[in-house]
Amino acid sequence: MFSYAVKNATVIDGTRCKPYKANIYIAGDAIAEITAEDREAERSFDAAGLVAAPGFIDIHTHSDATFLTTPTHEGKLLGGVTFELAGQCGLSLVPNTPATRDENVFGVTRPFLIEPTLEQFPAHDFAGYVKAIREKGISINFGSMVGHGALRACIVGYENRQLTPEELDQMCELLAAQLDQGALGVSFGLIYPPGSFCDTAEVVALARVAASRSKLLAVHMRNENARVFEALDEMIAVARETGVRLEISHLKLMGQAQWGRAQELLNKIDLARAQGVRIHADQYPYCASHSGLKSSFPKWATSGGDAGFVARLKDDATWAKITENGLPEMEARGGAPRINISSTNGLFPEIEGMTLPEVAAYLKLPLLDGIREALIRCNGTIGCIYHAMSRKDMLTIMKRTDICAASDGRAYPLDPRLGKVHPRNSSTFVRFLRTVREEHLMPLEDAVYKITALPATLLGLDDELGYIKAGHKANLTIFNPDTVTDTATYADPLRKPEGIAQVIVNGQVVLDNGTITDARPGKVYAR
Repeated sequence: MFSYAVKNATVIDGTRCKPYKANIYIAGDAIAEITAEDREAERSFDAAGLVAAPGFIDIHTHSDATFLTTPTHEGKLLGGVTFELAGQCGLSLVPNTPATRDENVFGVTRPFLIEPTLEQFPAHDFAGYVKAIREKGISINFGSMVGHGALRACIVGYENRQLTPEELDQMCELLAAQLDQGALGVSFGLIYPPGSFCDTAEVVALARVAASRSKLLAVHMRNENARVFEALDEMIAVARETGVRLEISHLKLMGQAQWGRAQELLNKIDLARAQGVRIHADQYPYCASHSGLKSSFPKWATSGGDAGFVARLKDDATWAKITENGLPEMEARGGAPRINISSTNGLFPEIEGMTLPEVAAYLKLPLLDGIREALIRCNGTIGCIYHAMSRKDMLTIMKRTDICAASDGRAYPLDPRLGKVHPRNSSTFVRFLRTVREEHLMPLEDAVYKITALPATLLGLDDELGYIKAGHKANLTIFNPDTVTDTATYADPLRKPEGIAQVIVNGQVVLDNGTITDARPGKVYAR
């Protein structure tokens, strides 16, 4: 007898084939049979009128710490996600050293009230990280990249300089060790310190290591606004030279000067692929991004981690040098009136939700001085939402069936103490499906492919994930195609998604009509 059955479903199996009606039978953690025939099962769910799809795969997340602190992964699970890939944008909790541990582990998590304790996270390398998560138990599946920023910090700390040949060799060896311990690839955040301090040669060296092990390279490019085409050229050249599989993270054009050029960007990707470059991309279905306020500052000002940044903010002469030409990167990201404070780690909650001019007015200071004061009060770390993208460009990119949908978010608990976080953290995939439906962008089977089989294939996990087929792990998201939607807004980002009826992970029901169960069947994919 089968352990579980999903009956009378409209099956969209990940292959881009037309939907069909069937019953899905599960034995243990795997799909055993897909048939129109009626079979006996210990438990069953009537999915009449609902779509049964492979579990949604979020190929770009920052849930590195939430897999230790929030084992239910509430925000993502409510949105139908059954697998997350963390360690993105050059940011990962490992590797770390005693000298980098506070900045690398707790500095990354501190702004979001999800900081793991030392008891929860004793790890210094990828193997230890995986061990800690497996011992904790998780509701959904997990894999991780290793961040270039973490690697670099282990070798030279947070210094703004190029590596010596010996140091570069050490970093390549450190990356090789993390990949051999099961990291699924290496990620770069070329706007975030210390990753922003590197040159292209450093990227190439690490890309060769990833390529030698058939692992993915994901990149938050060096620029996503005025120099976005130049930044894309840099990464295409890296992939062409090394043969690495390249994933452009959260593909977009920021700033009005770039609006309307999405097809040009896609044409450049198509040309590179036609020339043999292995390149893909992901995208979130929003016209606002989320990043630290620090990323609007010149990179030299951020050298030395948060402590070095705050010291420069406090020094009047250095502050004058930082702002002698204003903050051009802030203007390129949409300008101060289009930037909202999302989180302050509880240090300055009064300003959460405000625009930067509103913060300055609240502090009774000129704009730049208000920004300076707020950053000092928050120890250099403030999260912001940047309203800097065009909906037309977003839809142009979204229409592509070769570009994954991804959240770039975290599996937060829906806790109001988090502040005004980006709604993408819990609502990306339901918003994507709603947008596809309302804008008539593509058939539903193509939309499902973009969030299941495509990312599974890019990660090399399509032997277990991404499809509804006999023998694959039983990861299923069951939803109403006519009503699945997001309700979260920038003003109220913790509202729950609607339309997800049931989520099954490795044969066990983890979400049942909006209720998270006690099951912890999630698997850590470390290959």
